[in-house]
Amino acid sequence: MEKWYELLKSIQFEGVLNVMSLEDLQEFETDNNMSFPKEYKEFCQVFGSGIFGNEIRISCPPEIEESPIWSATIFGDLDSLKKLPDFPVDKAEQITKLLKNALFFGNTGNCEVFLWNLATENCTDSNYDIYMTNLDCFECEGGEIEIVGRSFYTFIKDIALKNVPFTGVMSKYAYPDEIFESKFTPFSLRELTSDSTTKGLVLNHPVDFANWLLGSSQALTCADWSEAAKLNAIILKTEDTIIQIDVRTRPDPNIPTQFFNDYLRLSTQFPDQNIRQVIIYLKPTNSPLVHLTSYEASNIKHDFEVIRLWE
Repeated sequence: MEKWYELLKSIQFEGVLNVMSLEDLQEFETDNNMSFPKEYKEFCQVFGSGIFGNEIRISCPPEIEESPIWSATIFGDLDSLKKLPDFPVDKAEQITKLLKNALFFGNTGNCEVFLWNLATENCTDSNYDIYMTNLDCFECEGGEIEIVGRSFYTFIKDIALKNVPFTGVMSKYAYPDEIFESKFTPFSLRELTSDSTTKGLVLNHPVDFANWLLGSSQALTCADWSEAAKLNAIILKTEDTIIQIDVRTRPDPNIPTQFFNDYLRLSTQFPDQNIRQVIIYLKPTNSPLVHLTSYEASNIKHDFEVIRLWE
């Protein structure tokens, strides 16, 4: 733990740290049948979720549960690559095996994502191999996904904070020195990584997202609206529809009331648009809360949509 405290003291950081306790981390591991690297658990107790430099976002639980979304995106692109006559069968098998054992823990504003291969743990260092790929370029670059290290502490110290360039295929993703800053900005309570993840996927795969949510091939874009930040959700739009998306890892009894209040604000701001509200739950649960699809009070009944991703 001491090396993480020393690292934090040595850098500039802005905001209030949102750290986790060891008990919460261990409970999360038990609930999800996984084991985090020791250095990562220490990191979450000292730094917590946040942005390093200008780009690299590192997530601690429960935000890390977005990992299935990134895996599904790459699996979809891999299916397209496998249809190409010259795509190597052995490479497809290697990527498939990696994704089945992948746990994503970070991303950048340019759609690069970082993941562990959980099948590479050993008793020597309690770490996993760290890989990197680009969600936007995975398919066009022929399925490039490359190992960039193993020690999580070294990854943070040298890559996230010192901008040491990547090697091999991923070397193109080093950040220019003139825009790189050695600093850490903790996520605020309203700056969840799910927002940035969803926004990045929508901007880079708008037709796929529209097919999934709307059932038609339309272009979705993020609404340029100053009030959107107050809704703690992503606001998307088509020519005639406004879509509010909230991504959650755990059930929340306040969702119906929140969505009703948000609907009133959205309908006032966009009186001529159809408004759809969708909450996406990521983690399997038996809680009845994830089946709530309406707000009811007195003579009011307001409906919204729920997607339980595991279904």
